[in-house]
Amino acid sequence: MPKLLHTGQVIIDLVMAVDKLPQAGGDVLAQSASFEAGGGFNVMAAAQRNGLSVVYLGRHGTGRFGDLAWKR
Repeated sequence: MPKLLHTGQVIIDLVMAVDKLPQAGGDVLAQSASFEAGGGFNVMAAAQRNGLSVVYLGRHGTGRFGDLAWKR
């Protein structure tokens, strides 16, 4: 059976909700913010949703962000 062996990084994205994008050189305040697993995680999740077996061979650290990458 085909398998995805992923050696890339799972990065953690800071996702913010804003009413509108700022003008060039401007700024806006975010209504909310959260950390989400991204990068290589998105690749592996999409492959698994499409029926491909996935093995994560990359590395990640410990702590808040490492735990988030591992638990997803």
